[in-house]
Amino acid sequence: MKIARFAFAGCLISLMVFLLSGCGNPHLSGGRLYFAQKNYEKAIRELELAAQQLPKNADVHMNLAMSYAEVGRTADSGKEFAIALKLMVRGSKGYKDCKDNQRHYWAEHFNKGLELQQDDRFDESAAEFQKALDIDPMEPAAYVNRGVVLSKLNRMDDAIKSFKNAFKLAPNDEKTKGNLVAAYIDLSRRQLDGKNYDDAIVYAEEAVKLNPTPNLKNQALDLAGSSYFSKATAETDPDVRNDYYDRAGETYAGILEMFPADTSALFNAGVSFLQMKDCGRSLPYLRKLAELTPKSKEALSILGRGTRECGEIDSSIVVLKRLLNVDPRDTKSHRYLASAYIVKGDKDLGAMHFVIATALTEGQMIPDVQERIKRLKNDYPKGSSILDAAKKYGVPEEIYGYVDPQTSVKVEVWFYWTKGTAQPFLAGRPGVSTSFAPLVWQ
Repeated sequence: MKIARFAFAGCLISLMVFLLSGCGNPHLSGGRLYFAQKNYEKAIRELELAAQQLPKNADVHMNLAMSYAEVGRTADSGKEFAIALKLMVRGSKGYKDCKDNQRHYWAEHFNKGLELQQDDRFDESAAEFQKALDIDPMEPAAYVNRGVVLSKLNRMDDAIKSFKNAFKLAPNDEKTKGNLVAAYIDLSRRQLDGKNYDDAIVYAEEAVKLNPTPNLKNQALDLAGSSYFSKATAETDPDVRNDYYDRAGETYAGILEMFPADTSALFNAGVSFLQMKDCGRSLPYLRKLAELTPKSKEALSILGRGTRECGEIDSSIVVLKRLLNVDPRDTKSHRYLASAYIVKGDKDLGAMHFVIATALTEGQMIPDVQERIKRLKNDYPKGSSILDAAKKYGVPEEIYGYVDPQTSVKVEVWFYWTKGTAQPFLAGRPGVSTSFAPLVWQ
């Protein structure tokens, strides 16, 4: 997760103590004197008594806030600063002085938090940022950096709360919003990895609601789509399953509205709709994918499968032949072609592709092809078809053989990779050969 780091650029300001009123109160005078002597505990005792006697004296509360801050009682300090500022006239010199003093103590803890963050001391850093927020909860920078270190500690729920607070204070700040979006995305990904799909969807959709940048929105939609798809695959009720596939497909379609050439979204949208047998929505995405990636095995394979399942047999055969030109060893394509040819009524071609697929997946490769060809004369009588084929085609680069478990027939497939031909033999009789783009053989 990439979260922007915010640094407070200002330097520490000088500490200012001003006597506004109540100059005749001995506890206020005593508190100010003890503060100047850095005897903060005695200053607190005196100023607390002064606050009881002069509850509406802003100077008393400001001095008490600073005394609390000096001894680390940041929560009490923040409360007293808030009281003092509420009693002052906004924009007045006294108000500005009080804000400057509050900012001084806020910056002490904020800068300490930054130093600890840079040293990867994240627990201590989070504590310092919290102290800064105790003193002034209206500063978004501390919320942002606290969220960053909490995310480093894998405390994502707390990190999101911190980012939310920052966003409330600075709703127009794109970096602040980006941090919150990134936190939602990270939490969604964690939930998806843990197979908590409902929670993953909630966090992803929260990220989308914030109207993030297109790249972040892409990530959020991808997580939501993956979660819907995963829910669909685990669902047993057909109607509910199709509803989740539909939501997954529409979510990926949302990515394509921003990035029409996003190949991952094209694949995922096409597959989602294909799973629910919605050919009208699936095939346009899969065709676009194959158009953008004409040599992609994955793209051609899923388009070949999709057109076959949608009844476009001739289109499926064309696509799968294209795939075999890319990779003639692709056994899935041979099996898909076998199915397509059988549906079309060409049982010989269908059987041939099934034989090739079986040979490559379950057969044994003949270790010494040259020796195998020499031995043919001993294994088969003169004039046998397999001997004629050896003369006609020459020595293949590879031979795979297996025994059909149902018929006990010995099957061999001779692969002439550099010539772009595969020739099957069943009990020594040649079957229908197939062709593909020649390979460079090494």
